[in-house]
Amino acid sequence: MFKMTSKICSITILLLLLSTSLLQAKPQEKPEEPIELLNADFSELRMEEENIILNLNGNVHLRHGQADLYSDRAVWYRSAGLLVFIGNVKIEDPDQSIKADRVTYYQKTRRIVADENAELESKKEKAIVLGGHGEYDRNKKYLVFTQSPSLIYNPQVKDSSLTVKADTLEYSVEQKKGTALRNVHILKGDMEATCGKAELFGQEEKIVLTQNPFAKKTDSELSGEEIEILYKQNKVYQIKVSGEAKASHKELADSISQKYNESYLAGKTLYFFLGEDEKLKLVKVLNNATSLYFPSAKDTLSQVKNEASGDSLELYFDGSRLNRILIIGGAIGSYYSPAETRDSLHSIDTVNYSAGKIDYQTDQNLIDLEDNCNVRYRQISLKAGKVTYDTEKEYLKAEGIYKEEEGKQKLGQLPVLMDGSEEIKGQEMSYYLQTRKGKVKAGNTQFQGGYYHGNQLGRIKDDVFLARVEGIPPVI
Repeated sequence: MFKMTSKICSITILLLLLSTSLLQAKPQEKPEEPIELLNADFSELRMEEENIILNLNGNVHLRHGQADLYSDRAVWYRSAGLLVFIGNVKIEDPDQSIKADRVTYYQKTRRIVADENAELESKKEKAIVLGGHGEYDRNKKYLVFTQSPSLIYNPQVKDSSLTVKADTLEYSVEQKKGTALRNVHILKGDMEATCGKAELFGQEEKIVLTQNPFAKKTDSELSGEEIEILYKQNKVYQIKVSGEAKASHKELADSISQKYNESYLAGKTLYFFLGEDEKLKLVKVLNNATSLYFPSAKDTLSQVKNEASGDSLELYFDGSRLNRILIIGGAIGSYYSPAETRDSLHSIDTVNYSAGKIDYQTDQNLIDLEDNCNVRYRQISLKAGKVTYDTEKEYLKAEGIYKEEEGKQKLGQLPVLMDGSEEIKGQEMSYYLQTRKGKVKAGNTQFQGGYYHGNQLGRIKDDVFLARVEGIPPVI
Protein backbone atom coordinates (compact mmCIF):
# COMPACT_ATOMS: atom_id res chain seq x y z
CA MET A 1 0.00 0.00 0.00
CA PHE A 2 1.28 3.46 -0.86
CA LYS A 3 0.22 6.89 0.46
CA MET A 4 1.24 10.18 -1.16
CA THR A 5 -0.05 13.67 -1.84
CA SER A 6 -1.78 14.17 -5.19
CA LYS A 7 0.34 17.15 -6.22
CA ILE A 8 3.48 15.00 -6.11
CA CYS A 9 2.17 11.78 -7.54
CA SER A 10 -0.83 12.51 -9.81
CA ILE A 11 1.31 12.47 -12.97
CA THR A 12 3.09 9.31 -11.88
CA ILE A 13 -0.24 7.55 -11.18
CA LEU A 14 -1.62 8.60 -14.55
CA LEU A 15 1.45 7.23 -16.40
CA LEU A 16 1.27 3.98 -14.42
CA LEU A 17 -2.42 3.54 -15.21
CA LEU A 18 -1.93 4.31 -18.87
CA SER A 19 0.95 1.84 -19.17
CA THR A 20 -1.14 -0.86 -17.44
CA SER A 21 -3.94 -0.20 -19.88
CA LEU A 22 -1.62 -0.65 -22.85
CA LEU A 23 -0.21 -3.90 -21.47
CA GLN A 24 -3.68 -5.34 -20.83
CA ALA A 25 -5.22 -4.23 -24.15
CA LYS A 26 -5.55 -6.75 -26.92
CA PRO A 27 -3.93 -5.75 -30.23
CA GLN A 28 -7.21 -6.03 -32.21
CA GLU A 29 -9.34 -4.04 -29.73
CA LYS A 30 -9.86 -0.29 -30.04
CA PRO A 31 -8.27 1.40 -27.03
CA GLU A 32 -10.80 2.69 -24.49
CA GLU A 33 -11.14 6.42 -24.07
CA PRO A 34 -8.90 7.14 -21.07
CA ILE A 35 -10.04 8.78 -17.85
CA GLU A 36 -7.86 11.66 -16.73
CA LEU A 37 -7.29 12.50 -13.09
CA LEU A 38 -7.10 16.28 -12.93
CA ASN A 39 -7.20 16.87 -9.20
CA ALA A 40 -7.52 15.31 -5.74
CA ASP A 41 -6.32 16.74 -2.44
CA PHE A 42 -5.30 13.28 -1.24
CA SER A 43 -4.70 10.01 -3.10
CA GLU A 44 -4.19 6.43 -2.00
CA LEU A 45 -3.10 3.74 -4.45
CA ARG A 46 -3.64 0.07 -3.67
CA MET A 47 -2.52 -2.69 -6.00
CA GLU A 48 -4.28 -6.02 -5.60
CA GLU A 49 -3.88 -9.29 -7.47
CA GLU A 50 -6.82 -8.66 -9.85
CA ASN A 51 -7.36 -4.93 -9.54
CA ILE A 52 -5.77 -1.55 -9.08
CA ILE A 53 -7.72 0.63 -6.66
CA LEU A 54 -7.24 4.36 -6.28
CA ASN A 55 -8.88 6.23 -3.38
CA LEU A 56 -9.30 9.95 -3.98
CA ASN A 57 -10.32 12.53 -1.38
CA GLY A 58 -11.06 16.25 -1.47
CA ASN A 59 -12.01 18.30 -4.55
CA VAL A 60 -11.89 15.28 -6.83
CA HIS A 61 -11.95 16.14 -10.54
CA LEU A 62 -11.67 13.63 -13.40
CA ARG A 63 -12.40 13.85 -17.11
CA HIS A 64 -13.70 11.21 -19.51
CA GLY A 65 -13.96 12.52 -23.05
CA GLN A 66 -16.18 15.59 -22.94
CA ALA A 67 -17.48 14.80 -19.45
CA ASP A 68 -16.06 16.34 -16.28
CA LEU A 69 -16.64 14.38 -13.06
CA TYR A 70 -16.52 16.05 -9.63
CA SER A 71 -17.05 14.83 -6.06
CA ASP A 72 -15.82 15.08 -2.47
CA ARG A 73 -14.22 11.65 -2.73
CA ALA A 74 -14.04 8.73 -5.16
CA VAL A 75 -12.91 5.11 -5.44
CA TRP A 76 -11.50 4.10 -8.82
CA TYR A 77 -11.46 0.37 -9.59
CA ARG A 78 -9.10 0.67 -12.54
CA SER A 79 -9.01 -2.92 -13.79
CA ALA A 80 -12.81 -3.15 -13.64
CA GLY A 81 -13.27 0.25 -15.29
CA LEU A 82 -15.55 1.30 -12.45
CA LEU A 83 -15.65 4.51 -10.42
CA VAL A 84 -17.71 5.28 -7.34
CA PHE A 85 -18.18 8.99 -6.51
CA ILE A 86 -19.41 10.03 -3.06
CA GLY A 87 -20.59 13.42 -1.79
CA ASN A 88 -21.60 16.44 -3.88
CA VAL A 89 -21.23 14.46 -7.09
CA LYS A 90 -21.53 16.33 -10.37
CA ILE A 91 -21.01 14.97 -13.88
CA GLU A 92 -21.21 17.51 -16.67
CA ASP A 93 -20.96 17.26 -20.45
CA PRO A 94 -22.10 19.65 -23.21
CA ASP A 95 -25.67 18.26 -23.17
CA GLN A 96 -26.41 17.17 -19.58
CA SER A 97 -25.50 17.84 -16.00
CA ILE A 98 -26.01 15.13 -13.35
CA LYS A 99 -25.91 15.63 -9.57
CA ALA A 100 -26.33 13.14 -6.72
CA ASP A 101 -25.00 12.14 -3.32
CA ARG A 102 -23.53 8.97 -4.81
CA VAL A 103 -22.76 7.95 -8.40
CA THR A 104 -21.39 4.75 -9.91
CA TYR A 105 -19.73 5.32 -13.28
CA TYR A 106 -18.96 2.55 -15.80
CA GLN A 107 -16.06 3.57 -18.04
CA LYS A 108 -16.59 1.14 -20.93
CA THR A 109 -20.35 1.69 -21.41
CA ARG A 110 -20.30 5.29 -20.08
CA ARG A 111 -23.29 4.40 -17.93
CA ILE A 112 -24.12 6.52 -14.89
CA VAL A 113 -26.04 5.20 -11.87
CA ALA A 114 -27.00 7.97 -9.44
CA ASP A 115 -28.42 7.42 -5.96
CA GLU A 116 -29.86 9.72 -3.32
CA ASN A 117 -31.07 13.16 -4.46
CA ALA A 118 -30.36 12.36 -8.11
CA GLU A 119 -30.83 15.24 -10.55
CA LEU A 120 -30.33 15.41 -14.30
CA GLU A 121 -30.51 18.72 -16.13
CA SER A 122 -30.95 18.69 -19.89
CA LYS A 123 -29.45 21.91 -21.23
CA LYS A 124 -31.03 21.61 -24.69
CA GLU A 125 -34.49 20.51 -23.45
CA LYS A 126 -34.61 23.10 -20.65
CA ALA A 127 -35.79 20.34 -18.32
CA ILE A 128 -34.78 18.77 -15.01
CA VAL A 129 -35.37 15.18 -13.83
CA LEU A 130 -35.32 14.47 -10.08
CA GLY A 131 -35.54 11.18 -8.19
CA GLY A 132 -34.10 8.93 -5.52
CA HIS A 133 -32.45 6.72 -8.15
CA GLY A 134 -31.46 7.52 -11.70
CA GLU A 135 -29.58 5.80 -14.52
CA TYR A 136 -28.24 7.52 -17.61
CA ASP A 137 -26.53 5.95 -20.63
CA ARG A 138 -24.22 8.56 -22.16
CA ASN A 139 -23.83 6.54 -25.38
CA LYS A 140 -27.54 6.06 -26.02
CA LYS A 141 -28.51 9.30 -24.25
CA TYR A 142 -31.28 7.42 -22.47
CA LEU A 143 -32.32 7.85 -18.85
CA VAL A 144 -34.46 5.90 -16.37
CA PHE A 145 -35.42 7.46 -13.03
CA THR A 146 -37.25 5.75 -10.15
CA GLN A 147 -38.01 6.36 -6.46
CA SER A 148 -40.50 9.25 -6.75
CA PRO A 149 -39.08 10.80 -9.93
CA SER A 150 -40.20 14.16 -11.34
CA LEU A 151 -39.69 15.70 -14.77
CA ILE A 152 -39.92 19.50 -14.80
CA TYR A 153 -40.10 21.46 -18.06
CA ASN A 154 -38.89 25.08 -17.89
CA PRO A 155 -38.19 25.04 -14.14
CA GLN A 156 -36.83 28.59 -14.36
CA VAL A 157 -40.38 29.88 -15.08
CA LYS A 158 -42.27 28.66 -12.02
CA ASP A 159 -45.67 30.09 -13.02
CA SER A 160 -45.76 28.17 -16.31
CA SER A 161 -43.50 25.17 -15.62
CA LEU A 162 -44.91 21.69 -16.28
CA THR A 163 -44.16 18.83 -13.86
CA VAL A 164 -44.61 15.10 -14.52
CA LYS A 165 -44.42 12.71 -11.55
CA ALA A 166 -44.63 8.90 -11.67
CA ASP A 167 -43.22 5.67 -10.25
CA THR A 168 -40.88 5.38 -13.25
CA LEU A 169 -39.70 7.96 -15.80
CA GLU A 170 -37.91 6.97 -19.01
CA TYR A 171 -36.66 9.46 -21.59
CA SER A 172 -34.59 9.43 -24.78
CA VAL A 173 -32.74 12.73 -25.13
CA GLU A 174 -31.83 11.96 -28.75
CA GLN A 175 -35.42 11.21 -29.84
CA LYS A 176 -37.03 13.65 -27.39
CA LYS A 177 -39.50 10.97 -26.35
CA GLY A 178 -40.31 9.65 -22.91
CA THR A 179 -42.71 7.54 -20.88
CA ALA A 180 -44.08 7.98 -17.36
CA LEU A 181 -45.42 4.79 -15.81
CA ARG A 182 -47.75 4.07 -12.89
CA ASN A 183 -49.28 6.67 -10.58
CA VAL A 184 -48.63 9.44 -13.10
CA HIS A 185 -49.39 12.94 -11.84
CA ILE A 186 -49.03 16.02 -14.09
CA LEU A 187 -49.11 19.60 -12.76
CA LYS A 188 -49.21 22.92 -14.61
CA GLY A 189 -50.50 26.02 -12.89
CA ASP A 190 -54.04 25.28 -11.68
CA MET A 191 -54.31 22.26 -13.99
CA GLU A 192 -53.51 18.73 -12.81
CA ALA A 193 -53.94 15.31 -14.41
CA THR A 194 -53.54 11.70 -13.33
CA CYS A 195 -53.27 8.41 -15.25
CA GLY A 196 -51.50 5.05 -15.36
CA LYS A 197 -49.29 5.94 -18.33
CA ALA A 198 -48.16 9.15 -20.03
CA GLU A 199 -46.16 9.39 -23.25
CA LEU A 200 -44.05 12.53 -23.67
CA PHE A 201 -43.23 13.85 -27.16
CA GLY A 202 -40.79 16.74 -26.90
CA GLN A 203 -40.42 17.26 -30.65
CA GLU A 204 -44.19 17.51 -31.21
CA GLU A 205 -44.73 19.25 -27.82
CA LYS A 206 -47.40 16.74 -26.88
CA ILE A 207 -48.34 14.59 -23.87
CA VAL A 208 -50.67 11.58 -24.28
CA LEU A 209 -52.36 10.17 -21.16
CA THR A 210 -53.86 6.66 -21.09
CA GLN A 211 -54.94 4.06 -18.51
CA ASN A 212 -57.80 5.86 -16.72
CA PRO A 213 -56.72 9.43 -17.48
CA PHE A 214 -58.34 12.22 -15.46
CA ALA A 215 -57.69 15.96 -15.59
CA LYS A 216 -58.85 18.83 -13.40
CA LYS A 217 -58.64 22.61 -13.74
CA THR A 218 -60.19 24.67 -10.90
CA ASP A 219 -63.84 23.46 -10.87
CA SER A 220 -63.72 21.58 -14.19
CA GLU A 221 -62.92 17.89 -14.74
CA LEU A 222 -62.11 15.74 -17.80
CA SER A 223 -62.10 11.97 -18.25
CA GLY A 224 -61.99 9.44 -21.10
CA GLU A 225 -59.94 6.59 -22.52
CA GLU A 226 -57.21 8.97 -23.73
CA ILE A 227 -56.31 12.61 -23.05
CA GLU A 228 -53.92 14.41 -25.41
CA ILE A 229 -52.36 17.71 -24.29
CA LEU A 230 -50.72 19.99 -26.89
CA TYR A 231 -48.51 22.89 -25.84
CA LYS A 232 -46.29 25.46 -27.51
CA GLN A 233 -43.67 27.62 -25.84
CA ASN A 234 -44.73 25.98 -22.58
CA LYS A 235 -48.38 27.05 -22.96
CA VAL A 236 -51.23 24.56 -23.38
CA TYR A 237 -53.34 25.46 -26.43
CA GLN A 238 -55.39 22.28 -27.07
CA ILE A 239 -56.68 19.28 -25.13
CA LYS A 240 -58.27 16.29 -26.85
CA VAL A 241 -60.28 13.69 -24.91
CA SER A 242 -61.14 10.46 -26.77
CA GLY A 243 -63.25 7.40 -26.03
CA GLU A 244 -66.37 7.93 -23.89
CA ALA A 245 -65.13 11.44 -23.23
CA LYS A 246 -66.74 13.53 -20.50
CA ALA A 247 -66.21 17.02 -19.10
CA SER A 248 -67.95 18.54 -16.09
CA HIS A 249 -67.98 21.91 -14.37
CA LYS A 250 -69.19 22.75 -10.87
CA GLU A 251 -70.53 26.18 -10.00
CA LEU A 252 -71.64 27.36 -6.56
CA ALA A 253 -75.43 27.82 -6.61
CA ASP A 254 -75.97 28.74 -2.96
CA SER A 255 -73.23 29.90 -0.61
CA ILE A 256 -75.29 29.19 2.53
CA SER A 257 -76.10 25.55 1.80
CA GLN A 258 -72.91 25.12 -0.29
CA LYS A 259 -75.04 23.65 -3.06
CA TYR A 260 -73.33 23.25 -6.44
CA ASN A 261 -74.75 22.93 -9.95
CA GLU A 262 -72.78 20.54 -12.16
CA SER A 263 -72.89 21.06 -15.91
CA TYR A 264 -71.42 18.38 -18.17
CA LEU A 265 -70.48 17.48 -21.74
CA ALA A 266 -70.15 13.97 -23.14
CA GLY A 267 -69.34 12.39 -26.51
CA LYS A 268 -66.94 10.11 -28.32
CA THR A 269 -64.39 12.92 -28.68
CA LEU A 270 -63.98 16.31 -26.98
CA TYR A 271 -61.68 19.11 -28.13
CA PHE A 272 -60.76 22.06 -25.89
CA PHE A 273 -59.12 25.08 -27.51
CA LEU A 274 -57.33 27.60 -25.28
CA GLY A 275 -56.12 31.12 -26.00
CA GLU A 276 -52.73 32.76 -25.37
CA ASP A 277 -53.74 33.25 -21.73
CA GLU A 278 -54.53 29.50 -21.51
CA LYS A 279 -58.20 30.32 -20.89
CA LEU A 280 -60.90 28.29 -22.61
CA LYS A 281 -62.16 29.72 -25.91
CA LEU A 282 -63.95 26.86 -27.69
CA VAL A 283 -65.09 23.31 -26.97
CA LYS A 284 -66.10 20.83 -29.68
CA VAL A 285 -67.94 17.60 -28.91
CA LEU A 286 -68.14 15.02 -31.72
CA ASN A 287 -70.33 11.91 -32.16
CA ASN A 288 -73.27 11.28 -29.80
CA ALA A 289 -72.73 14.65 -28.16
CA THR A 290 -74.77 15.50 -25.05
CA SER A 291 -74.74 18.43 -22.65
CA LEU A 292 -76.37 19.66 -19.45
CA TYR A 293 -76.01 23.37 -18.71
CA PHE A 294 -77.20 25.54 -15.81
CA PRO A 295 -77.64 29.13 -17.04
CA SER A 296 -76.76 31.90 -14.62
CA ALA A 297 -79.86 33.23 -12.90
CA LYS A 298 -80.67 35.91 -10.33
CA ASP A 299 -82.28 33.26 -8.19
CA THR A 300 -79.50 30.67 -7.95
CA LEU A 301 -81.88 28.12 -6.44
CA SER A 302 -84.34 28.32 -9.34
CA GLN A 303 -82.91 25.11 -10.90
CA VAL A 304 -83.12 26.44 -14.44
CA LYS A 305 -81.23 24.05 -16.72
CA ASN A 306 -80.88 23.15 -20.37
CA GLU A 307 -80.19 19.64 -21.65
CA ALA A 308 -79.31 19.07 -25.31
CA SER A 309 -77.78 16.48 -27.63
CA GLY A 310 -76.89 16.06 -31.28
CA ASP A 311 -74.29 14.76 -33.72
CA SER A 312 -71.90 17.51 -32.61
CA LEU A 313 -71.78 20.40 -30.14
CA GLU A 314 -69.71 23.58 -30.10
CA LEU A 315 -69.41 25.76 -27.00
CA TYR A 316 -68.00 29.29 -27.24
CA PHE A 317 -66.53 31.18 -24.29
CA ASP A 318 -65.80 34.85 -23.64
CA GLY A 319 -63.34 35.00 -20.78
CA SER A 320 -64.67 32.46 -18.29
CA ARG A 321 -68.31 32.83 -19.39
CA LEU A 322 -70.11 30.48 -21.77
CA ASN A 323 -72.01 32.62 -24.27
CA ARG A 324 -73.04 30.21 -27.02
CA ILE A 325 -73.90 26.52 -27.56
CA LEU A 326 -74.22 25.32 -31.17
CA ILE A 327 -75.73 21.87 -31.83
CA ILE A 328 -75.60 20.43 -35.36
CA GLY A 329 -77.26 17.30 -36.75
CA GLY A 330 -80.20 15.55 -35.10
CA ALA A 331 -80.34 18.26 -32.43
CA ILE A 332 -82.78 17.80 -29.55
CA GLY A 333 -83.05 19.51 -26.19
CA SER A 334 -85.11 20.27 -23.11
CA TYR A 335 -85.29 23.51 -21.15
CA TYR A 336 -86.39 23.18 -17.51
CA SER A 337 -87.61 26.09 -15.40
CA PRO A 338 -89.82 26.56 -12.30
CA ALA A 339 -93.50 26.68 -13.20
CA GLU A 340 -95.48 29.79 -12.29
CA THR A 341 -98.23 27.68 -10.72
CA ARG A 342 -99.05 26.03 -7.43
CA ASP A 343 -100.01 22.85 -9.19
CA SER A 344 -97.60 20.21 -7.85
CA LEU A 345 -97.94 18.27 -11.10
CA HIS A 346 -96.29 21.18 -12.91
CA SER A 347 -93.73 22.36 -10.33
CA ILE A 348 -91.16 22.28 -13.16
CA ASP A 349 -92.00 23.52 -16.65
CA THR A 350 -90.33 21.68 -19.51
CA VAL A 351 -89.95 22.95 -23.06
CA ASN A 352 -88.83 20.16 -25.40
CA TYR A 353 -87.39 21.10 -28.78
CA SER A 354 -85.66 19.57 -31.78
CA ALA A 355 -84.26 20.78 -35.12
CA GLY A 356 -81.55 20.23 -37.70
CA LYS A 357 -79.48 22.89 -35.91
CA ILE A 358 -79.84 24.57 -32.52
CA ASP A 359 -78.03 27.78 -31.58
CA TYR A 360 -78.32 28.60 -27.86
CA GLN A 361 -77.05 32.14 -27.17
CA THR A 362 -76.76 31.92 -23.40
CA ASP A 363 -75.79 35.56 -22.83
CA GLN A 364 -79.00 36.67 -24.58
CA ASN A 365 -81.25 33.86 -23.26
CA LEU A 366 -82.15 32.92 -26.84
CA ILE A 367 -82.45 29.48 -28.43
CA ASP A 368 -82.57 29.59 -32.25
CA LEU A 369 -83.83 26.44 -34.03
CA GLU A 370 -83.44 25.91 -37.77
CA ASP A 371 -84.80 23.29 -40.20
CA ASN A 372 -87.61 20.90 -39.23
CA CYS A 373 -88.13 22.61 -35.88
CA ASN A 374 -90.45 21.07 -33.31
CA VAL A 375 -91.26 22.68 -29.95
CA ARG A 376 -93.50 21.10 -27.29
CA TYR A 377 -94.79 22.68 -24.08
CA ARG A 378 -97.53 20.91 -22.12
CA GLN A 379 -100.44 20.58 -24.60
CA ILE A 380 -98.87 23.04 -27.05
CA SER A 381 -96.74 21.98 -30.02
CA LEU A 382 -95.18 24.13 -32.71
CA LYS A 383 -93.63 23.10 -36.02
CA ALA A 384 -91.78 25.46 -38.36
CA GLY A 385 -88.67 25.93 -40.48
CA LYS A 386 -87.23 28.44 -38.01
CA VAL A 387 -88.06 29.08 -34.34
CA THR A 388 -86.62 31.51 -31.79
CA TYR A 389 -87.28 30.78 -28.11
CA ASP A 390 -86.64 33.52 -25.54
CA THR A 391 -86.14 31.52 -22.33
CA GLU A 392 -86.44 34.56 -20.06
CA LYS A 393 -89.68 35.93 -21.55
CA GLU A 394 -90.95 32.42 -22.45
CA TYR A 395 -91.71 33.73 -25.90
CA LEU A 396 -91.73 31.84 -29.22
CA LYS A 397 -91.35 33.27 -32.72
CA ALA A 398 -91.73 30.97 -35.73
CA GLU A 399 -91.49 31.33 -39.50
CA GLY A 400 -90.78 29.33 -42.63
CA ILE A 401 -87.42 28.99 -44.37
CA TYR A 402 -86.30 29.19 -47.98
CA LYS A 403 -84.76 26.12 -49.58
CA GLU A 404 -83.58 25.54 -53.11
CA GLU A 405 -85.85 23.36 -55.22
CA GLU A 406 -85.24 22.86 -58.94
CA GLY A 407 -82.82 25.79 -58.98
CA LYS A 408 -85.22 28.18 -57.24
CA GLN A 409 -85.56 29.38 -53.66
CA LYS A 410 -88.89 28.24 -52.24
CA LEU A 411 -90.47 29.14 -48.91
CA GLY A 412 -91.48 26.07 -46.92
CA GLN A 413 -91.94 24.57 -43.47
CA LEU A 414 -94.46 27.29 -42.55
CA PRO A 415 -95.45 27.48 -38.86
CA VAL A 416 -98.16 25.19 -37.50
CA LEU A 417 -99.25 25.62 -33.86
CA MET A 418 -101.36 23.01 -32.09
CA ASP A 419 -102.92 24.11 -28.78
CA GLY A 420 -104.89 21.11 -27.63
CA SER A 421 -107.33 20.42 -30.45
CA GLU A 422 -106.85 23.88 -31.99
CA GLU A 423 -104.66 24.22 -35.05
CA ILE A 424 -103.23 27.54 -36.22
CA LYS A 425 -101.27 28.05 -39.44
CA GLY A 426 -99.50 31.08 -40.86
CA GLN A 427 -96.41 32.53 -42.49
CA GLU A 428 -95.11 34.02 -39.23
CA MET A 429 -96.16 33.37 -35.66
CA SER A 430 -95.39 34.68 -32.15
CA TYR A 431 -96.62 33.11 -28.93
CA TYR A 432 -96.19 33.59 -25.17
CA LEU A 433 -96.18 30.23 -23.37
CA GLN A 434 -97.34 31.45 -19.96
CA THR A 435 -100.21 33.71 -21.14
CA ARG A 436 -101.00 31.53 -24.20
CA LYS A 437 -101.40 34.72 -26.25
CA GLY A 438 -99.85 35.36 -29.63
CA LYS A 439 -100.11 36.61 -33.18
CA VAL A 440 -100.19 34.88 -36.56
CA LYS A 441 -99.41 36.64 -39.85
CA ALA A 442 -101.50 35.45 -42.83
CA GLY A 443 -103.07 32.84 -40.59
CA ASN A 444 -105.79 30.21 -40.58
CA THR A 445 -107.28 28.58 -37.49
CA GLN A 446 -109.87 25.99 -36.55
CA PHE A 447 -111.63 27.03 -33.33
CA GLN A 448 -114.78 25.63 -31.66
CA GLY A 449 -115.97 23.95 -34.84
CA GLY A 450 -115.44 27.04 -37.02
CA TYR A 451 -112.71 28.05 -39.45
CA TYR A 452 -111.20 31.55 -39.39
CA HIS A 453 -108.83 33.33 -41.76
CA GLY A 454 -107.11 36.71 -41.61
CA ASN A 455 -103.95 38.60 -42.54
CA GLN A 456 -103.35 38.60 -38.78
CA LEU A 457 -104.82 36.39 -36.06
CA GLY A 458 -104.39 37.17 -32.40
CA ARG A 459 -105.50 35.30 -29.28
CA ILE A 460 -107.02 37.77 -26.78
CA LYS A 461 -108.18 35.24 -24.20
CA ASP A 462 -108.33 31.45 -23.99
CA ASP A 463 -111.66 31.44 -25.82
CA VAL A 464 -111.37 34.67 -27.85
CA PHE A 465 -109.52 35.22 -31.18
CA LEU A 466 -109.02 38.51 -33.01
CA ALA A 467 -108.99 38.24 -36.83
CA ARG A 468 -107.80 41.20 -38.93
CA VAL A 469 -108.12 41.37 -42.75
CA GLU A 470 -106.68 44.31 -44.70
CA GLY A 471 -109.40 46.93 -45.40
CA ILE A 472 -111.91 45.25 -43.04
CA PRO A 473 -112.43 46.13 -39.35
CA PRO A 474 -111.32 43.44 -36.89
CA VAL A 475 -113.88 40.75 -36.12
CA ILE A 476 -114.20 39.13 -32.64
